[in-house]
Amino acid sequence: MRAYVDTSVLGALFLPEAESARAAALVQRMQEPLAFTPLHRLELRNAIRLAVLRRRITALQATATLHQQESHERAGFFMSATPMWNDVYAQAELLSADNSAELGCRALDILHVAAALTFGVREFYTFDQDQARLARAAGLKVLPAA
Repeated sequence: MRAYVDTSVLGALFLPEAESARAAALVQRMQEPLAFTPLHRLELRNAIRLAVLRRRITALQATATLHQQESHERAGFFMSATPMWNDVYAQAELLSADNSAELGCRALDILHVAAALTFGVREFYTFDQDQARLARAAGLKVLPAA
């Protein structure tokens, strides 16, 4: 695994967002399946369900999108990746201690960056500006240049 793709990019692949075309182009250039942790799965599927509440999509569209995501999993678009969660949480605590007071980091952002570090990747893909700052502070190369 060379890169970690966060849920802001994955969400743009499955939901109609301003960054959807950009996300598709980024992922299309990648040569390997995307790492997909249980954290990704929960956060992505929850975002799809929240899109119904926010009236961005209908319940029927959400059901279809959830099925589409599952079919991508079965087709190998995603690579199941389960980090050592104790290591992720330990790394997350260090990231929080070093950065949260200055950067205002959210827990899920910290967990994604910690997972990327635990996997040993060097590239971190995100559209989230706050998460990009944390990833850069942790020494990761952030793409697209957010």
